[in-house]
Amino acid sequence: MPFFWGDRINLDMDRGPFRHSRDWIAARLQFAESDCLAVLRKYPEGAELDRDAEADREDATRTASIITKLHQLIDLVFPETAMAEETTVLSHTDLSRSNILVDNAGNLTGVVDWECISALPLWKACSYPSFLEGRPRRDKPDATRYAHDLDQIPSRLYLEHLLEYELTLLRPLFLEEMERVEPRWITVFNASQLQRDFDLAVEDCDSEFLARDILRWADGIAGGIGSLGSLREMIDGA
Repeated sequence: MPFFWGDRINLDMDRGPFRHSRDWIAARLQFAESDCLAVLRKYPEGAELDRDAEADREDATRTASIITKLHQLIDLVFPETAMAEETTVLSHTDLSRSNILVDNAGNLTGVVDWECISALPLWKACSYPSFLEGRPRRDKPDATRYAHDLDQIPSRLYLEHLLEYELTLLRPLFLEEMERVEPRWITVFNASQLQRDFDLAVEDCDSEFLARDILRWADGIAGGIGSLGSLREMIDGA
């Protein structure tokens, strides 16, 4: 879908199919870069701009600098390979709770929202499903420390924190089960954090809130600093 959002549908750019991850990643960066250049052409430097236009230009400038850094890291994270074609697998990338159907007994009855799925590289497919993603919370929230309504029902914030705590407990169980049913999946998962981090950086390269973490992570990778940890951990504050 990102290849066809907004004005992108009119651009003459590579939309695949791609033989290697590096080509897919490069194409996504090219589309993001095109968006930035369109804004910078619309609001050239030195032009008299209103507040909204200035903000758009600042956003595009910041995003363009991140894209430049990511371009420089592609060869490091996704080196060229002699393989004629990288292995891919059909993957549902939005396995959220709203897309998983169960009956009253909790039995799986179906999965919906398949219309925009893709065949993805193994490192992308072998990752947590959407319904298990979230910020880590290792301490169970105490309901008595949250606000309650007149019916003594805890606030929405408590429920959000409780869900984060429960998902934190479920993620290791998910990995244990995947290792049991498909050991090759967990092997790919354990070896692919760098690629998943790069994918996250590409996905959120236009995020004002994540820009500092992405730039810090990219500088660390370029400088060979492994002690920074993963980008996912930096964003989540793990």
